[in-house]
Amino acid sequence: MGQLLLERQGRFRILGLCACAPFADGAAALLHQSLSNESNWEDLVAAARRHRLVQPLLFTLKREGWLDRMDPVARCALEQRAALEARRSLMTAGQVKRIWEAFQADGIDALLLKGVGLTQRLYGRLDMRGAGDIDILVRPDHLERAAARLTAMGLPRESWSQAGQPVGDAAEEDLVHHEVRHCCPSTGTVVEVHRRLTSNPHVLPWDFDTLWARHETVRIGGIAVPVLSSAQEPLYLLVHALFHGWERLRWLADLAVMLRRPADMEAAIMAAAEIGLRPALLHALALCRRWLGLPLPATVEAEIQDSLPARAMELMARLAMADGSQTDLTREHWRTPLTYLRTRIGRYLLRQGLAGGRGYRLRELHYGLVKLRRRARMG
Repeated sequence: MGQLLLERQGRFRILGLCACAPFADGAAALLHQSLSNESNWEDLVAAARRHRLVQPLLFTLKREGWLDRMDPVARCALEQRAALEARRSLMTAGQVKRIWEAFQADGIDALLLKGVGLTQRLYGRLDMRGAGDIDILVRPDHLERAAARLTAMGLPRESWSQAGQPVGDAAEEDLVHHEVRHCCPSTGTVVEVHRRLTSNPHVLPWDFDTLWARHETVRIGGIAVPVLSSAQEPLYLLVHALFHGWERLRWLADLAVMLRRPADMEAAIMAAAEIGLRPALLHALALCRRWLGLPLPATVEAEIQDSLPARAMELMARLAMADGSQTDLTREHWRTPLTYLRTRIGRYLLRQGLAGGRGYRLRELHYGLVKLRRRARMG
């Protein structure tokens, strides 16, 4: 399996092996060894929930004949959680279908980001990843019509104060939030309508017309739903993961699956080079190789160097991907100093090579000052 960091002990190794099964030679033997040493199955299930790997864990345990050897309480919790996530995914897919049928009828251009669209694209089945909010990028001059349509469908706009977050003036809100929330009071379904891909527009500088011209589609509920191109979506996933400090192993696994074909990897690297994200993507590919066993072409291997940013990324990922049993799933862990450190490292890594690096840094400085001011107002 090469120099994988999967030799790390504990539940992280098991989850990594479940996530990397398509890539790593000898994964099955190492998985059996790791499972034989597992003493707390309930903590393993909790870690799978934190890293959003419940379905891969259940699928792998079934395939390898370990499900009947689990602690009965933990097995019940795992199967119930997997069934709940599958139902949520199907319900979310149904909601996405309804939204896109309405948008198409109203002539609203929009792209589905992450979520069930990514699940269908990567795995061909909706129950392989848990479903959360529905994220939609809408053409800027269609935003008002999209908001009106969602409200008419029973998804009224929810203010950030209703979501438990502080609210500032219009300029401050544009800096902190690049999306508007719509929420169904009866079901709790949340739709986030994005004005742009990221909070910092200097990272992914594509305008909507550029994205729309290259978009692809996935079929959900029998209709074609537009999504980002196969060259652009890996970079969006990369930026999202770095902004959140590689908080979940699921995100790295998705990136590895999306770039498993050499042609797709080459296209993503070329797209990254155009906007200055090549160093960050190469560091992420190094993690995919070392943590998940993703094979890399010799040309890519030669470009990956043991640089300070690369070591910082690995340290950040190590901190983020410690055993999930140590993290309370209900605690607002994003507020902790350690999480803040990880996210700052991630944002630092993103600026390496950016053509608009100065604009990016100024935006980040302003963003940090506003966040501190808002936190002070909250007491």
